[in-house]
Formats: sequence, C-alpha cells, structure tokens
Amino acid sequence: MLDRIPANVSSVGRVPSPTRSPALVFPNDYAELKRRVTAAGLLDKRPGYYVATMSANLVLVGLLVAALVIFRSNLPILLAVAAGMGFMGAQLGFVGHDAGHRQMFAAPWKNVAAGLFWGNLVMGMSPSWWNDKHNAHHGNPNHTDMDPDIDTPIVAYSAEQARGKARWARWIVRRQAYLLFPLLSLLAWNMHLSSVEFLLRRRSKRTRPEVVANRTKYRRIEIALLLVHLPFYLGGLVLLLGWYAIPVILIHHAVWGIYIGCSFAPNHKGMPMLDDSSQLDFFRKQVLTARNVRPSVVRDYLYGGLNYQIEHHLFPACPHPHLPALRRLVRQFCSDVGVPYHEVGVVDSYRELLGFLNAVGRSLDEPPAGVFAAA
Repeated sequence: MLDRIPANVSSVGRVPSPTRSPALVFPNDYAELKRRVTAAGLLDKRPGYYVATMSANLVLVGLLVAALVIFRSNLPILLAVAAGMGFMGAQLGFVGHDAGHRQMFAAPWKNVAAGLFWGNLVMGMSPSWWNDKHNAHHGNPNHTDMDPDIDTPIVAYSAEQARGKARWARWIVRRQAYLLFPLLSLLAWNMHLSSVEFLLRRRSKRTRPEVVANRTKYRRIEIALLLVHLPFYLGGLVLLLGWYAIPVILIHHAVWGIYIGCSFAPNHKGMPMLDDSSQLDFFRKQVLTARNVRPSVVRDYLYGGLNYQIEHHLFPACPHPHLPALRRLVRQFCSDVGVPYHEVGVVDSYRELLGFLNAVGRSLDEPPAGVFAAA
C-alpha cells in the first residue's frame, strides 16, 4: 500500500491538463454550474434535517453521560464508553463544520449559535479558530503557501517542504506514512490548544479583517463558554471517576483525533499541489485538488458528508442531504467540459494517501535535483 502513489499526483504547480468539448464552451464554467445547481434547489436550506440531527446527537451524548455514571467503577466498560465519546466528538465536529459553512439555517445568527453551542460549550473548541483556518483552506486548497492544512511542522507534502523541516521533524517525515495514525491521535488536543491560542491572540495569523472582526465580536462569549466547558468536562470526570478519568480522557481524545483526521486526510492529500504559477480558474482549482470517496448510506454518515469533497469545495453552503444529487450534477458537468473528476473507494483513498506520504518521506533520502549536475 505504501509504495503506490496515484498517477495524477504531480509536482508543485503541475496539474492534469483538462480537455474541453468544442460543443460545450461556457464563458464561465462555475457560473454555469452554479446556475444549474441553484435551479435544482440544491442550495436551499434544510433546517428540519439539522434540527433532527442535533436532537439525535443530544440524545446520544446524554446516553454516554448516563453510561459514565452507571458504569463508573467498571474500567473496561468505561474505556468502551470513552471510545464512543471519541466517535461522537467527530460527529459533533461535522455539525460544527456545517454550521461554520452556514449550511443549516437561512438566518446567520442561528448557524453562529449552533457553532458556539457545539464547539465551545460541548467540545471545547473555538468555531472562530476553525472557520479562520478552514476558510483559508477552501480559498486555496493544496496551495504550498496559502493552504494552512499543508503547513504543519511535522508532516510534509512535497520534497521541498520535507527538506525545509527542522532536523528532528525530518525523522518523523521520513516515517510519516507509518506514523500517520499515531499522529492523528494527538489532533483533538491540538484543536483545544489552537482554539485557546487563537482566542488569546490580538490578531489572526492571516490578519484578514473579517476574521479579526468576527473574533472580536464573539471572543468574550467563546472564552466564557470554554471556561464553562473545562471544569464540567475535566472536573466532572475526575469527581465521578477518580483516577479512571485519566484513561477515559486519553481514549476519548485519541479516538476523536483519529476519526476526525481520517475523515479529512483523504480529501486532498496526494492530489496535485499548486503554487502561484498555477493558472487555474476557481472551478478547476477546486475539482482538480480534491478526491471523493465513493458514497453509500453508511459512508455518508461516517464521513459527515466530507466524502463528497469535490462538491463540498465547489458549493460549501450546500446542505448535507443535497450532496448525492449535487454529485450527480457535478460529475456530468465535469464530463461535459472535460475536467477530470477523481473518485475512489475507501481502501484506494488510503492507498493513494499513504503512498503519497511515503514517497515524500523517501525523498529525504534522495539528493536534491541538480546536485550531480552541479558537481
């Protein structure tokens, strides 16, 4: 699995060259696609669906809390409950993700309220931090300088990135395909810490005016909700479980991190990388850098709709229930205008992802291009 790298993975700035049918030329492909999507009603809000989803999530969270109380002296069952908490952490993250994209309700304040409730109060994570990072990714997916999702200290997505890492980080990069899942087990902790750092900073790292304004608007509310979350989560578990709280917290966060990471990792990693020399319009930039995981009822639930990554990047405000119909429309449109549409099964998505990470890691053992020529 680790030796396979997808054929469409190319060096920075190089992407597949789409062909276009002469009979289907639109002045602006995305505008034409959006016209069709809007006419089909696929951007219409589905508040009833999200109210039902959030209600079901509240019931599941309540059952997990009840299980902690009932089985507080039974460590094996507590560890199973902790794994369930990790699973629900990712599911709640999907709800917060949809709220951040304003998928749920027509009234913006309702989406904000849902994000604050599920993010700050229930999960202990700042939606303002997430939106700042995630919207930057949506604007420039797989861009070597502008996508925060490929700007990490211990994982590299190109040979140039790998060689630019600190010496200690290069040890990890060489083995990053094998260390992916252990590293993902730390992701939930990173989300907590990044949220606090974001709220305490006076300015955003990306210093976009609208982000600074939003954080100023909700900063006090978010900090207050986090201060409510922390004692209820940590204090409640310690008072209820004693030292059993330690393995419960560790399992909860490890499962949460691995699950949420596995939902996001196959979406872009191993797809073409872009830089400032990449001359692509919005439509092609979003389609060519994304990978879909073939849908099914179970996969759609487990991935929170993120397996429709191409459609989500083209229309991030599209509600989850409309994604299957949107996929059919987008696939046909891509075929009409000659733009490659990459969709694989679950196993192949990880084969491509791990093969790509392994190839980048092994590049550290190869001399930089031009070394022998220069000699």
